[in-house]
Amino acid sequence: MSNKSQAVIFMLLSALAFALMSVFVRLTGDLPTTEKVFFRLLISSVVVFFMLLKAKLPILGKKWNQKLLIARTIFGLIAILLYFYGINYIYLADAAMLSRLNPFFVSFFAWFFLKEKLPPFQLIALLLVFLSSLLIIKPSFNLNLMPTLAIVGAAALTGGSHTIIRALKFKEHPLTIVFYFSFISMLVLLPFVIINFKMPTTEQWWCMLGIGISGVVSQIFLTHAYRHAKASEISIYSYSTIIFATILGFVFWREVSDLMSIIGGIIIIGISIILFIKQRKIE
Repeated sequence: MSNKSQAVIFMLLSALAFALMSVFVRLTGDLPTTEKVFFRLLISSVVVFFMLLKAKLPILGKKWNQKLLIARTIFGLIAILLYFYGINYIYLADAAMLSRLNPFFVSFFAWFFLKEKLPPFQLIALLLVFLSSLLIIKPSFNLNLMPTLAIVGAAALTGGSHTIIRALKFKEHPLTIVFYFSFISMLVLLPFVIINFKMPTTEQWWCMLGIGISGVVSQIFLTHAYRHAKASEISIYSYSTIIFATILGFVFWREVSDLMSIIGGIIIIGISIILFIKQRKIE
């Protein structure tokens, strides 16, 4: 099997694990969001810590990279809190579609902060994607809008987080960045978890374990995918999360997105495919 074929399989498995994480988040029910996120980060910290020890890599990064690492942690922590909150109130498929906006936010932030070039066709694509997302969001200015905006906010902050990771690309090892984010975020959340702790039932404990394992598995498969092929060759396969989320949402809760959401999702995926093909030609 070629490296690219392996990379595609790893990317699909990563997308499936991410969709499963969303299912487990929903199945934990009324537990505080901070508690769910904390357990997700705890498992990630433990697994990545041993990976760092085995590879003999720095654990908390270099001194001169601390500002960027802290910024990445702030963006990432708020993003995961917003996503875990929002996923409890909107369809899994809609959440997956909106979460896939983060690559477009990366393009915008990379242009704005890192001064990377933004070709005209990408600028047009960003505008079209924003307008398409409104078909999923369906602004109505009521309380039902808040969870949807939380998912969009999570996508935006994830885009900012990935932009910072791009700036750290040649300065820190990916595992160091992941551990720093997971461990520091866990410490930040600990007081809130203690104050608002709610004892999970046996079923909720299993779901919390599912959140942690699926989240770590998604990260590991994603890392392996990018080791076997260029991002420009396989990143498009991350959109399979939408397919997996749609299937899982229907199987567990009989969720079926409305026509406007489906149209918005198709446009977003379509634009992503066009940009993917165009980028391949440029390279």
